[in-house]
Amino acid sequence: MKYFKKPNSMHFHIAIGDGFITSDNPVISTFGPQNKPNGFQIIFPISPNFCLEFQNDDINNSNNLLVQMTPDKIQYVNKATINTANYYIISTNKFDITQQSYIYNRFNNKNWEMPYPHSNN
Repeated sequence: MKYFKKPNSMHFHIAIGDGFITSDNPVISTFGPQNKPNGFQIIFPISPNFCLEFQNDDINNSNNLLVQMTPDKIQYVNKATINTANYYIISTNKFDITQQSYIYNRFNNKNWEMPYPHSNN
């Protein structure tokens, strides 16, 4: 395990929620909130109820292994998952109309731009 060290500024969490989707590509973000532009995080939903997160202090400095996700945070993670998918988006539930629209625009609308907070636009 000596080769698998994490920086002191990074935290590992198992996020618990209801309704995560996943894809063929994890979410990697190299910018944080507007007031903390150097944030870094890797988010990888592994089931409808669990998501692995590696986040630096600027984004989440909790030392808790388990963190409860709010519905807004789950929606954020799901949109970020759609944004970073290469080919596949996976869900155990049917996509609702909002998700269908977001997925359609992400893959088919050439003029669509990812909205904030998923881009710096």
